[in-house]
Amino acid sequence: KSKTLIITFASRRAYEAIRSMTVFGYHRQTGGGGFSCHGQPGIDGQGFSCDQGGNRQPQECSQDDIRKFEEIGTHPAANYLAIGDALTFHQGIGSKNKEERLNYLRDRWAKRLLRIDRVKLHTSLKPGKGCAIATVQIEGIDSTDVAKHLWDKYRIFVVAIKHPEFEGCRITPHVYTTIEEIDRFSDAMQAIVKNGVG
Repeated sequence: KSKTLIITFASRRAYEAIRSMTVFGYHRQTGGGGFSCHGQPGIDGQGFSCDQGGNRQPQECSQDDIRKFEEIGTHPAANYLAIGDALTFHQGIGSKNKEERLNYLRDRWAKRLLRIDRVKLHTSLKPGKGCAIATVQIEGIDSTDVAKHLWDKYRIFVVAIKHPEFEGCRITPHVYTTIEEIDRFSDAMQAIVKNGVG
């Protein structure tokens, strides 16, 4: 039977040193087992996997087999390597402070735009019902055109949402979004209501 062992190293130096060594009796070049330093990053650093078994061939899966999603290609290392700093940053701010900041930014643009008759918000502003993300619509203007115009003219990136029951632009500020950027977005939306996107 084939057995897989996954080991995680706390440092890149240990990872690099082990790449060229024999591990548990299985050299990385042997045909009887597999040894890979590719695609096995761990929470505390880099890792590798050692597969004791002979010449395993990839299995083909039918379209209704969940295993078809098991291999999705090479994953960018940056995502894994940055998670520690991202968690440290999040913990430094604190969940409550982050929530309050995101609600403040959302409310700043949303409450201003809701004063305009043609603007419709598809997200509740009630406490506990939402946070940073909100979907806004300018009635009478296609949301895809609004998103394109915001990018082309103002370099503001939003995502147009088209659903059978509603449409709008998803607005997603983050804690680092400045008040000036929020106000520039609001100004741009007001200009679209007034002048259209043509």
